[in-house]
Amino acid sequence: MNGPKSSYLKEIIKKKSFSKTANREYVLDLLTIERYITDGVKCYSSGVLFNQLQSKYQKEYFAIKKELDPRGYLIELKKQDKMDEAHKKYLKLEKLDAENKLICLKEMWAEVRAKN
Repeated sequence: MNGPKSSYLKEIIKKKSFSKTANREYVLDLLTIERYITDGVKCYSSGVLFNQLQSKYQKEYFAIKKELDPRGYLIELKKQDKMDEAHKKYLKLEKLDAENKLICLKEMWAEVRAKN
């Protein structure tokens, strides 16, 4: 495995003590994230690992992504905003009774059809 490419990860490495196993694993996980961002995911199992690491180290993932792939970072932010918006709508829907849920679902479907 090659050394870090991002200055963000280089700074983390400078600050960490490698006598602790947890610190070594943390840095190796971030190096793996960095590798997947720059080289891409090559197989299904790598994709699963990448997804787990993204979830576990969300803040670090976005910092590395922003530095190494600024264009991809902006796309990722837009995607995240859309997911957050959809989640908020879903939470509102959960609070409604059955009849109002049906009305809201119909409105949401009409909205989706209008966009396509």
